[in-house]
Amino acid sequence: MQGFFVHVTNGTFPVSGTLSVNNTARVNNLAPNFHRERPLTEPLLRLSAGFTDEGQPADPAVIYFDNSYSRDFEQDIDALKIINTDEHVPNLYIMAGTERQSIAAWPNDIDSTEMIPLGITTEQEGYVSFSMPLIERMPAGRHFYLYDKEAGITHDLHQTTPYRLFLRKGSFDTRFFLVLKPGEDGGAGTETPQYHAYPVGNSLYAQFDKVPGEKCTITVSNINGQVLLRKEYTGNGRYLLGSHYNGGIYIVTFHANKQQVSKKVFIVNQ
Repeated sequence: MQGFFVHVTNGTFPVSGTLSVNNTARVNNLAPNFHRERPLTEPLLRLSAGFTDEGQPADPAVIYFDNSYSRDFEQDIDALKIINTDEHVPNLYIMAGTERQSIAAWPNDIDSTEMIPLGITTEQEGYVSFSMPLIERMPAGRHFYLYDKEAGITHDLHQTTPYRLFLRKGSFDTRFFLVLKPGEDGGAGTETPQYHAYPVGNSLYAQFDKVPGEKCTITVSNINGQVLLRKEYTGNGRYLLGSHYNGGIYIVTFHANKQQVSKKVFIVNQ
């Protein structure tokens, strides 16, 4: 009642190989040794990315730190990424050269110049949310950010609000990095208020982040200017504005700190 994966290396895709297991591999010892796992001591963080707005699960990746490890792929301590077969779940991984890893060991003596390369592959386009759901045994003062090199944005992963962006179908292996401080191109982006509005089916969502005071009044109107919703929200984050909208064009307007930002949203009847 056990199973395992076999990875065939050293060849050009498609690679084939043969694995044979005969009766000599059987163990009939009725008093086997029990190998207890050693307590974990290394600093560790878990990342995730997914089409979570659509109710889909997120894909995880794990990085743990120790100075006995290198930045290169080491088959005894790192784990290669096994690509998902569900097109609604993206593939998140850590890059080690050309190798994609789901679990990566990394040296622990990192500093503010370190950029840990991340990659993501999607089989559909849509809004992907990046987050850091777990961090364990991390040294005090070590603060992680997700750096989007293409957009020039650095997102604080210790916030409860995930980093959310629209991605086309494809692989992005040189765009995202895990860093210990804002990237040079994106430091200012961490202080600029961000506003997003988007549909999921006939539901309409709004999201605001980095708004001073974390208060925002959101108005929804149709193309004729008729106000359908006006409500004040407290707390940076994502909010459902209703699930009853017919197909058409809607204007979502954010009012915060004497500023007004409008977003046009097109809903297609489902």
